[in-house]
Amino acid sequence: MSAFVAAELALYYMRLPYEPEGATSKKNRWARKRALELVEEALDEYYESDGGRFCANLRNDLLSKEIDVSLEGVQALGHPSLASLSYQNVDQVWCRIVKVAAAYEQ
Repeated sequence: MSAFVAAELALYYMRLPYEPEGATSKKNRWARKRALELVEEALDEYYESDGGRFCANLRNDLLSKEIDVSLEGVQALGHPSLASLSYQNVDQVWCRIVKVAAAYEQ
């Protein structure tokens, strides 16, 4: 298999929707692992080719550490706010929520 074919297959696996640990269907649970395996196999054979460089970039994307925090666009005073925290390839995430003094709210 050429490096470009391996890269396209890896992209396919990377784009499959991830289903969390508690989901009943575990169909795509190891898709990102399979993508990494394909990329590393292609890198062993075709490291210096254009496809090999593409695989190297995909490998960096798969192994990169990411943290994403999303907040509601508008927070009404006196009402709860929604927040979301997602992370990838990070062992621990520490978060602290603090109340801001009224002087800073203006």
